Amino acid sequence: MAVLFIYIRGRYIENTKAGDVKDIEFILIKGSYGYDTTRVSKDNAVILVTDKKEINEDQKIFFSFTENMNIVGSKKFQIQFWKNEGLLYFDLELNPWYKTVFNYKPKLAQKRLESYILQLEKNPTHYIYNLKVSSSEYPIKVKNDLKKLGFRLVIIVDTLPRYPEVSFYYCHEIIPPVKSTEIQSLNYEIENDSIISQTMQRIIKQIGTIDKVLNQSKLMKMYSHRSTELVKANTYVSLKLERGR
Repeated sequence: MAVLFIYIRGRYIENTKAGDVKDIEFILIKGSYGYDTTRVSKDNAVILVTDKKEINEDQKIFFSFTENMNIVGSKKFQIQFWKNEGLLYFDLELNPWYKTVFNYKPKLAQKRLESYILQLEKNPTHYIYNLKVSSSEYPIKVKNDLKKLGFRLVIIVDTLPRYPEVSFYYCHEIIPPVKSTEIQSLNYEIENDSIISQTMQRIIKQIGTIDKVLNQSKLMKMYSHRSTELVKANTYVSLKLERGR
């Protein structure tokens, strides 16, 4: 069966220590995206590890990673432990050509790391390819269609970025009466913020009558000013819409 990696993101957890064994479904070993892997002839090469014994051994040794002495700062390889296709448990980024420190069986860890790099160079198990899908297609339908063609999706794309986005700012100000105090200006700031929030929510509701709002960011105050002479704020929001379907 062919394996298709749609690699965008996964929820990430890191709570590990040397010798730990978690419920890991598979391991993905690849060159760090965006960096020159130097010795790997094809930078889209990957190794997929599904053997349970090998997965458990790798957890014990690689969870003990403590330091990678890399004066350049770029990480060349990633060893990713996935609990399932949407949950990344542990992501270890390394530059193997600098000193790497492991606390648990360091010689075995270094030997295993070198063997993976050699396999990545000479005999990777899979390759990652870009796949363009129309934003009008539902991700679940795409997933099911690909499965019917014999592919197994091991990582599924986050669905939200595919939708059109609209964002807007709303600015409002209040001029306090002459000889207002600091405490009064603070109350005017609270009032001003409330006016902005209510107005923006009305606008969002109006947009929702034209197109379904799938996701709304928090109202973010991009600028604010408060004094006894002027209270002013500019607030931003971003919406994901179903438009175009």
